[in-house]
Amino acid sequence: LSEIGKTAQEAMDSWDQFHKVWEQEIEAVAKKLAEKFAKIEREETNNWRKLHGKPMRRRGGWHGRI
Repeated sequence: LSEIGKTAQEAMDSWDQFHKVWEQEIEAVAKKLAEKFAKIEREETNNWRKLHGKPMRRRGGWHGRI
C-alpha cells in the first residue's frame, strides 16, 4: 500500500512540475504576442497619422513645451 502511495505522490509531483512549466511557457508566448500586437498598433497609428497629416506621437509627453 505504501508503494502505491509513493507512486501516486510521484505522479502528482510530476504533474505539478509539468503544469508549472506549461504555465511558464504559455505566459512567455502571451508576453511575446502582446509585445508584437503593441508594436503593430503603434505602426498602424503612425501610418494613420502620416496618411492624415497629423503629427506623430512624441515620447515623454509635452512637459516644458510652449
